[in-house]
Amino acid sequence: MLLDLRDLGNTVIVVEHEASVIQAADEITDLGPGQGERGGEVVFQGSYAALLKSPDSLTGQYLSGRKGIAPSRRRPVSGSLPSLKVSKARRYNLRD
Repeated sequence: MLLDLRDLGNTVIVVEHEASVIQAADEITDLGPGQGERGGEVVFQGSYAALLKSPDSLTGQYLSGRKGIAPSRRRPVSGSLPSLKVSKARRYNLRD
């Protein structure tokens, strides 16, 4: 849908962290180096291929695999904890 809007001649600006959306972008602007008051500077602007090579972009470093996040350790869930059960949900990506 976003690409359809673009193809109709619109300028589409998306704030997104999903890798597939970033990869599909025509132009990427990465702000940083941190969030909130520590962010706000342009650390990268250009194509996805150039983002992957950027030494200044944390986003590019994670997407390229130069940096990674260690998987969290599994924690057993106790049957005594409160829980919520959803049944027969049929909205969006839910199929019963």
